[in-house]
Amino acid sequence: MIHRFGAALFAAFVLSGAAWAQTPAEDNVRLESARLFRSVMSPYCPGLTLMACPSPQAFELRDEIRERMASGASANEIRAELAARFGQNIIGNPSNSPTGQIFLGLVAALAAVSAVGIGAYTRRAVRQDAAAPQSVNELDAVFEARIDDELADL
Repeated sequence: MIHRFGAALFAAFVLSGAAWAQTPAEDNVRLESARLFRSVMSPYCPGLTLMACPSPQAFELRDEIRERMASGASANEIRAELAARFGQNIIGNPSNSPTGQIFLGLVAALAAVSAVGIGAYTRRAVRQDAAAPQSVNELDAVFEARIDDELADL
């Protein structure tokens, strides 16, 4: 009885996997549409790609694009349609957008400030090490001189 149940469970698992499996054409549509979503700016979320935009309109537009690709439209045809529909700014490359340039500028400035700070700290630490007594005998002499000075003040 247990063996039959296990066999039935295994068969159901295998059959459900076959039902959910996608054809290579569907996989190709998903990959191409994802590339397009990452390369096109969202008309609904300024500064974000269509892939990153969380608005409901963006979800609808992504579904529409997937359907167009599944019916055989190429990415270039869809880009041209989007530019005609939403304006040429939608085709802008996100890596060349002003937001991306500002972000890269801030990262570069942070790296430069960090390098200067680390250099200053390192130079200060080296100077302090050079001024510090190098041996225990020198340290003892420094402490003895301080103690003599303090006792002389009493």
